[in-house]
Amino acid sequence: MNGGTSSVSGLCILVFVGVGCWEIKSLDHRNGQELVEVFNFVLVTVGHHGNPNIPNFTGLDRFKGEVIHSKEFKHALGFVDKRVCVVGIGNSGGDIAAELSKYSQVFLSTRRGVWIRQRLSVAGMPWDYTFHSRFRLWLHNLIPRKLSNYILKKQLNHKVDHDLYCLKPQNEPDATHPTVNDELPNRIACGMVRVKSNIRRFTETGKWLANCVALEL
Repeated sequence: MNGGTSSVSGLCILVFVGVGCWEIKSLDHRNGQELVEVFNFVLVTVGHHGNPNIPNFTGLDRFKGEVIHSKEFKHALGFVDKRVCVVGIGNSGGDIAAELSKYSQVFLSTRRGVWIRQRLSVAGMPWDYTFHSRFRLWLHNLIPRKLSNYILKKQLNHKVDHDLYCLKPQNEPDATHPTVNDELPNRIACGMVRVKSNIRRFTETGKWLANCVALEL
């Protein structure tokens, strides 16, 4: 999809005899013009988290602040000079926390921490390009899992001390998908993102954390 456009609808139609094509209608936000284009193939990339889920925290209905899901987040302009709590430290949560911290004080609540990986690896190559290679796969199958995770944790902590930054999870690096983020460690280091424990319950003006610490928002 071209930049500045959003999908309106998609219809499967027959353009030539025996050939199925997709007619895609899209709206160009720059000039308000509706575009109609025909493609042979359409790739649907909603992911496996397409439906938003807001956890049912105790007292959330009493909280007088604004509550939105990451799917609704578009930009940080509506959060300037506010105290914001981002719940969850997956890829969406990490990206939003880093972006919001440029304009407001951010508290990042996590139940169990996460392993953070950088987008770039050795010699500036994309991390997934160097990690998912035939050699790495051969090496992964050759050495014991415990040793593999030990080496990987050394590499990850070389970039970010997960224990010092209150990010260290209980699980091994290969047990869950990682959070890939270059900015978040820098924002934590300068104090604009503060990592907090899981939420115990909400109040009208804030929340209580699992370690019995009150946090006003």
